[in-house]
Amino acid sequence: MQPAPFDVTYTVAAEHVDRIAIYNQRGTFADLYARLDREGRTPAALINAGMLEPDLTPTGLLITGGTVVRDLNLAPGEGNFFMGERGVFCVSDAGARVVRVGDFSPDGVRCATQSGPLLVAASVVLAGDDWNHANSRSAVGVSADGSVTFVQSGSIGLREFARRGREAGFVEMLYLDGGGYDQIAIPPCTFGPHAYAGIIAVGGF
Repeated sequence: MQPAPFDVTYTVAAEHVDRIAIYNQRGTFADLYARLDREGRTPAALINAGMLEPDLTPTGLLITGGTVVRDLNLAPGEGNFFMGERGVFCVSDAGARVVRVGDFSPDGVRCATQSGPLLVAASVVLAGDDWNHANSRSAVGVSADGSVTFVQSGSIGLREFARRGREAGFVEMLYLDGGGYDQIAIPPCTFGPHAYAGIIAVGGF
């Protein structure tokens, strides 16, 4: 039997991507889960929406409920967010996509998050051959049928992570975060202690 390509996988079918929302949480998974549960909108999954600054502001673009919380970050810098190309995961009435930052338009976008590096575009692995430093990692992939899959691996280099995404059928794949901030939580479960800038919630609204 072949080992599973990822440690955690959560897929949203193309016809249900309207169940994906992004919250400007600036708090923990437990905080958001409790809030949505009180409102009768219990989420089926929670995912860290991407990298953040020490003051819990998002490093890149964040759109929630059609409102731009933070604009695109095109500045140079150090770290994974600034490696290679950056991308945007976005959801609109037309479906879900991962696009290059230069191709992104906020028109009609209900929710979006910017991160980097962009790992796969048009079924081509963009991760560098030498991106082999192993770490825990999470990403979002979009398949040709329009389905969206959130994935997490415990210790893997970005090149191999991207290769596995392409082999899993992702035509687009965007790195979200890592190093302990890569959490994908599928209730019922124990939520981690980290606070996040943005949190992706599936269902529950």
